Amino acid sequence: MLAITVGRYFKNAYLATPQKMLQDQYSADFKELIYELKGRGTYPCLRTNFTMPKKPEEDKKNKKNKKEEPERVLVAGVDYLDVDFKNIPEEYLSLIQYNCANAPCNRGSARKKKLMQTECGDFCVYLNERANAFAHDLTLMNFSNLLLFTRLMHLPIPWLGKRPLLILDEAHLIEDHLYEWASFMVSTRALKGLEMYFDSPQEFLRSDLPFSSVAEICTYLENHVIPACKGLLKMQKGGEGNDDFESLTETSSERKRRIQALYEKVCGFLGLEKEKKDDPQKDVADVEDTPVDVAITTSGRPTEQTHVLVPKTRLDGNSEIPSGTKVVPFDVSSLGPTLAFASSTDKVLLMSATILDVDTYTKSLGIKPEEATFIRVPSTFPAKNRPIIGMQVGFMSYAKIQATLPKVIEQTVNLLEKHSDQKGIIHTGNFTVCRSLEKYLKENGLQHLRERCLFAVAENAKQKAEIIRRHTESDEPTVLVGPGFLEGLDLKDDLARFQIVMKMPYPSLGDPLIKRKSTEFPEWYQLRTALSFIQLTGRPVRSATDWAVTYVLDSCWRSFWEKAKHIFPEHLHQSIEWVKVY
Repeated sequence: MLAITVGRYFKNAYLATPQKMLQDQYSADFKELIYELKGRGTYPCLRTNFTMPKKPEEDKKNKKNKKEEPERVLVAGVDYLDVDFKNIPEEYLSLIQYNCANAPCNRGSARKKKLMQTECGDFCVYLNERANAFAHDLTLMNFSNLLLFTRLMHLPIPWLGKRPLLILDEAHLIEDHLYEWASFMVSTRALKGLEMYFDSPQEFLRSDLPFSSVAEICTYLENHVIPACKGLLKMQKGGEGNDDFESLTETSSERKRRIQALYEKVCGFLGLEKEKKDDPQKDVADVEDTPVDVAITTSGRPTEQTHVLVPKTRLDGNSEIPSGTKVVPFDVSSLGPTLAFASSTDKVLLMSATILDVDTYTKSLGIKPEEATFIRVPSTFPAKNRPIIGMQVGFMSYAKIQATLPKVIEQTVNLLEKHSDQKGIIHTGNFTVCRSLEKYLKENGLQHLRERCLFAVAENAKQKAEIIRRHTESDEPTVLVGPGFLEGLDLKDDLARFQIVMKMPYPSLGDPLIKRKSTEFPEWYQLRTALSFIQLTGRPVRSATDWAVTYVLDSCWRSFWEKAKHIFPEHLHQSIEWVKVY
C-alpha cells in the first residue's frame, strides 16, 4: 500500500520486486492501479501457422539483387489466435506450442526473424504487454527485468526512459541480483556449441573442472574460449541458419547470435577491445537482443583482488560433481548508483523489513550516507502472537553438526507430533539437513510424518513451486521442509501455525565469496545472517490478528543473538524466549 501510494503521488514511477510471487501479490491487490510486466517466457505465442514466404532461388544466387518479400495478410484462426491471452479458452490451449521466448520469431535467421516480428507486431502478446506496461504511470517488473531495461536506457527507444521515482520492494535483495548480473560462468553448459572449435575435447571439458586462480581462468578464456568463438563465427559467416521452425533445437543462426554475444561478454570481462556494433536505429522489437556486456566493478582485466572464484557442482546420483566455475566480483557497490538505481532521475524508495544496519547496507550498495534518509516503522503485530523460542538443542556449526544433528532431528519429530493437526514450515539451513530428516523419517517407520512433510531436497524452482501449491491447496496439515523458504512466502493464518529452525541461516562459509566477505567485511556477514533470520520469522505471521510460534533448535542462535542483538529491531526483542532442552 505504501509503494502504490508513493508511486501514484509521483504520477510516473517504476516498481520492482525480486520474485514473481511478489509481483503476483501486487497484481492481485492493486491490479487497477499498476501494469505488470514479466519476462518473455511468461507469455504464450498465439501463432499457429509459421509458413513463411520462400526466398526466390535467383535471389540466393545473387545477393546483390535481393527481391522484396511479398506482403502477406494474416488470417485470424489460421495464422494466429485472436483471443485475449489472459482468458484463453480451454479449446485453444492445446494449440499453443510456444511462448514469446522460444517462439520461431526468436529462433530463425535474421531475415525471417525480422519479417515475422513485423507480421506479429500488431498482436504479439509480449510486445503488446510491454508497450502497455511502459505506457502506464506505474510499471511493475522484477529486478532482473529492471536491470535489463536500465542497461538499455542509453538507446533512443521511444517507450523506454527514466522516471522521477524508482521503488524497490524487498530491497535487501538488490545486492544479490547485482552479484548475479556481474558474475561470469565458465562451464561446458555455458560454452555450449563451441566444443568442435577447441583444439581438443580435453580443453573443452576442462571448463567444468575447478580453476586455481582468477589469472588461470582469464588465461583459459583468452587462449581457448575466444579462439573457439572466432572459429565458429568465421565458419558460419553469411549463413542463413535452419528453416525448421517447428524444432525447438538451436538453429545455426541462433547459435551464431549466442556465440557472438558470448564472445563480446568474454572480451568485455577480460577488458579487451572489441568491435562496437550498437545500432541506434535498432528495431524496437529486437531491443532485448542487444548484447549486454558483463558488468564488472573494475576497469581492465580481473585480478585476485577484484574477483573471487566460486566452484559450482551438480548432483549426479548421490554425489556432487564439478560443473564449472563462477567468477564473481568481490564488491558490487559501484553498480548500485550506475545500474540498480539508474532508472530514476530523482528519487529511489528502498523498502524492506530488513535494512537493519544502515551504515553497512548503504556501503554495500554504494549509497552516500548524506544522500539517504532512513525511516523505521515499529511493528503493529502483538508480541504474544509471534513468540520465538530458543530451545538450544545443540550447536549446528560446521565443526559440531555431525554430533548435534541426530538430537535436532529427534526434537523436530517431537514438535511435528505436538503440532500434528496444524500446517507449518521447517527451515533446514541446507539441503543436506533436509535430506537427513527425510531419511530419518523413512528409516524409522514414521510414514505419517513423511507424508505430511513436503521436502525440497534440491535447488529446483519447479519442484518448489509445486510443493508450495500442494501445501496451500491441501486440507491436510502439511509441512514445507527445506532451506529455500526464507522469503517471499505468504503463509497467512492456517497455512502455518508453527515453524522450526533446525539450523541457523548463516551464509555458507563454503562459498569463497562469503568466506572472504566474512573476513574482510565482518559486519556484512553479521547483517546477512540477521536479515535471513528476520525474513524467516515473518513467513507465518502476516497480520496483527495472525499468530504462529517459531522454535529455534540450533544453539548458535543464542550466541549470535548476544553478539548481534543491537542490529535487530525492537519488535523482535519483544518476542524472544529461551529454554534449554537436555
